Amino acid sequence: MPSAFSKHFTREVAPQSHRLWQYERQDENIRLQTTLTEWLEHVTVTEGLFKYHVYENSKVSDYDLRQHRNFLHALMADGGALAANYIDFGNRTEKLDEIKPAVALIDQKLKELFDTLLAWHGPLSAQSDIPESFKQAVSEVEQGNIVDFKEP
Repeated sequence: MPSAFSKHFTREVAPQSHRLWQYERQDENIRLQTTLTEWLEHVTVTEGLFKYHVYENSKVSDYDLRQHRNFLHALMADGGALAANYIDFGNRTEKLDEIKPAVALIDQKLKELFDTLLAWHGPLSAQSDIPESFKQAVSEVEQGNIVDFKEP
């Protein structure tokens, strides 16, 4: 993770005390915009990792897939928290119209991340690269509709 990114996105409940001075005199709207830019950059960097370790990896492992899923969850959690911070800011400052484009951008990226999560880790029916005939065959097996194979 880039160091600039980690100052905003941590798994802490509250910011570390040494970070409070960094924020107390910053314009909140500018801070949110900076955080949005950093989050989008982090998503882009992470997508490069996905491409290398999962999408174009002919030897993708269970570990790679778990990392992929964990990263997707973390990116979505961070994006959801950022959108909530924008909405909170908009409500407190009565600037809801001003924050709508940023929230819409976050929501668009969250949808892309969620679609990726479903495509790679969701149920078989959500896998767009699996032929429908295979999905149907798996469904029949799950329902117990198995017939002994007879050679022609």
